[in-house]
Amino acid sequence: MISMGTMEELHSHNHTLALYCISCNRWGEVNLDRLIQMGKGNKSVTEARFRCRDCGEIVEKQVRPPVPLLGGAVAYIKCRLTKLSIRQSDQSSTMLKR
Repeated sequence: MISMGTMEELHSHNHTLALYCISCNRWGEVNLDRLIQMGKGNKSVTEARFRCRDCGEIVEKQVRPPVPLLGGAVAYIKCRLTKLSIRQSDQSSTMLKR
């Protein structure tokens, strides 16, 4: 059994922490490397609170396992990205702050 109660433990097991703002209907992802560098690696995942950069509301958290690879390809859904969807994705990954 593995423990993933802290930000550092999530990172060490290649998990990510996604954030969702119900008010804005937007997703983002915590930069675990940055939190660990800031000395917050021992922070509890369940007790951590994050706010949306846009509206300031407390966001929901979702622990995500590493994406499995199958023959060097992602085993999940493949999709075709357009320039617009890539730009939106880049914005959403930086939209949430602590």
